[in-house]
Amino acid sequence: MGEKLSFIKHYNKMEHDYREKLNEAKTTSDVGDVFIDHVFEFLSRIDVDIKKRNIEHIVFTPEKEKPYYLEKPLLEKVENLFRTSDLESILDKLAEDARHRFMKIQQDQDRTEMFRRGQ
Repeated sequence: MGEKLSFIKHYNKMEHDYREKLNEAKTTSDVGDVFIDHVFEFLSRIDVDIKKRNIEHIVFTPEKEKPYYLEKPLLEKVENLFRTSDLESILDKLAEDARHRFMKIQQDQDRTEMFRRGQ
C-alpha cells in the first residue's frame, strides 16, 4: 500500500482558531455550529469539491460513539480520501474536541440547574 496523503498542515493552520471558537461557545448548539463550520472550512481548504449547501450534510452527534457523520452526497466526495489520507482521523480529532466542550457546557448547565432547584 502506498503512502497516505496528509492534511495535518491544514489542520495545524486552523487548530488555534478552532480551539478558541470552541472555548468561546456558550451553549451546546454553539459547539455544534463551531464544529460544523470548521469541518466545512477544512474540507474547502483541502480542495474537496464542496458547495455551501453541503454544510447541511455535516452532522454533529456528541452523544454517539462516533460524534459526527457525513451524509450523502458529501460523504461520497470524501470516501476515497478517508481511505487514502489522514482526513478521517483529523475530522475525528475535531469531533472529539467538540464533544469534550459540549459535555463541559452540559455539565455546567446541569450543575446550575441543580443549584437553582436547591434555592
